[in-house]
Amino acid sequence: MLSRVIRSGSPIRFLLALVPLALSCACATAPAVQLEGSENYLEGVGRLQSLNGAGLPAEADSDVLRFGVCGHLYGDPAPWSVFPAQSLTRSVVRIDSENLDLFVALGDTFKRYEEPYITTTKRVLHRMSMPVFNAPGNHDLTDPEAYVRDNGPTFGALAFRGCLLVVLDTELGAGSITDEQLDFLRAVVASAADDEGIHSVFFFAHKLLFAQRPRYTSVAERVNDTDKVRSGNFAGVIQPLIQRLVPDKGVYWFGGDIGVADSRSLFYDRDPATGINFVAAGLGDTDRDAYIIVEARASGEVVLTPVSMSGEQLRPLEYYGIETWR
Repeated sequence: MLSRVIRSGSPIRFLLALVPLALSCACATAPAVQLEGSENYLEGVGRLQSLNGAGLPAEADSDVLRFGVCGHLYGDPAPWSVFPAQSLTRSVVRIDSENLDLFVALGDTFKRYEEPYITTTKRVLHRMSMPVFNAPGNHDLTDPEAYVRDNGPTFGALAFRGCLLVVLDTELGAGSITDEQLDFLRAVVASAADDEGIHSVFFFAHKLLFAQRPRYTSVAERVNDTDKVRSGNFAGVIQPLIQRLVPDKGVYWFGGDIGVADSRSLFYDRDPATGINFVAAGLGDTDRDAYIIVEARASGEVVLTPVSMSGEQLRPLEYYGIETWR
């Protein structure tokens, strides 16, 4: 059965979004702050900044990392909508109560990087007390210079509580990771491979680059933007690169460009050929909308829990694999 699309046709909400004084707040224009207590994993790479200016908790407070993750936060692609997904707006208090250390948005957080979309989205993100990082998508980078000016670099990495978090920009290479970003990724993997303090590595990207592989054809056919996963260097270059981490560390690659039209909102597969965990989550303002809570424990165990935004009873994340997508 097709999922019901959740819409709001309220003219009052639409008009408020177009009145700058009604929505003006410092959060939309203030530059992102440097995160206290967090350092770049590599020298010479710009420090990741949070979209909402919040900082990480003290690293010593716990040896467990808990974070939320989801993509396509702007939700409904209908042209009249200037607000982020209603499912996100309704769930932001719940997300903030989940005792998370951070939240990772998997791109297309802003419908366009211009007003009033910036203000309406950042007003929601500022209701989260944990830092919100973003692996940017094409919608976030409609004005790349403004995005970087306000939110910092589009790719980078940080280590926290035994985990390495790597944020990537899949808009730079048209389906491939190339040039400066590829050099960065190679350096990150080389460093992490020798770092005994890292037990789990999480890669965050907007486009589902792993769907370029034949194993994931059913996924490639139903992502939001099918063109960008038809070709690229993931199978030949990126996968062998990150696979070298698998023998000693848990490796997880997240994508966020799903959730609208006839796509699904969740995907998971532990690839038997490589041992890499491929995960995706994205919003579309439907009753399928969900995010994932990741709990990475000091033992190296990682637990992935899907959370419905509509009250739907969800199955374990493993259920939302290749067969379900077919």
